[in-house]
Amino acid sequence: MSGEELADQLGISRAAVWQRITDLRGLGYGIEAQPHHGYRLTHIPDRLLGYEIERSLGTSVIGRNVICYDTVSSTSDVAAEMAERGEPEGGVVFAEYQKKGRGRMGRSWLAPRGKNILMTFIVRPRLRPMNAPQLTLLSAVACAEAIRAVTGLPALIKWPNDILIGGRKICGILVELFSELDGIKYVLVGVGLNVNVQKGEFPRDIEGGATSILEELGRKISRIELARELLRRLDENYRLLQESGFSPVMKKWKELSATLGRSIRVRWPNGTLEIGSAHGLDEDGALLLRRETGFTVRVTSGDIDILDK
Repeated sequence: MSGEELADQLGISRAAVWQRITDLRGLGYGIEAQPHHGYRLTHIPDRLLGYEIERSLGTSVIGRNVICYDTVSSTSDVAAEMAERGEPEGGVVFAEYQKKGRGRMGRSWLAPRGKNILMTFIVRPRLRPMNAPQLTLLSAVACAEAIRAVTGLPALIKWPNDILIGGRKICGILVELFSELDGIKYVLVGVGLNVNVQKGEFPRDIEGGATSILEELGRKISRIELARELLRRLDENYRLLQESGFSPVMKKWKELSATLGRSIRVRWPNGTLEIGSAHGLDEDGALLLRRETGFTVRVTSGDIDILDK
């Protein structure tokens, strides 16, 4: 497209067009310029940019406001500030790098710059606080569905918040609840998804148990495309929860589960261990563990190891 056409359509000068082309190139856009012909877009950068993610997104709640940063302490910190200022549900924060990313049970979440999807979204669900764990399972379903749709990889869910491929972790989810006396004020759902990170870039303490889409496919993929699909799946499942309750989401979770029917070891928060069979889920999202004695107990927190791999 010629510079003159761009200037006319945008209502700016030719010099302003040239300046904006220069700015876009600085962001990593490939733009060729040919005398007497104009400009041609050859590629977009591998960067999470709000306007690129929002383009043709088509969601009704999740993703109604997408904000992207280069560096933050954590996307959850930024989302919490937004929520406290009254940000409506559906706001999403992405970052290329987190200085203090965190996972479940106070663990840190470390990821190299510009390789993964690091995001937190805000919801204000019509749920009782005791039902908030349903959002963890809902988000896990959406992550597994998005990975499968974009890559074809057989992503499965390990209770409560890990997405696995070939038994190795590719994604983690952190849900933080903020409640008032009369119910939930807002919920932050953080997602860390390994996309274009290479094996040698994982922290040593998790290298053996972690994987990425790049490692599984053998090639890089568009993080923007995957981010869009993830927001669409989150939106779809969140609306399903709000309109039809937890049962249809739980049905999806069971179909994608890497946990149910397996022999597992539970590491409780107090440090004790227990072995049994993952028998099912209850309506609150708790895992039902059938002990060797035949008794069933509810597991609402802790880590699990799958034993019969």
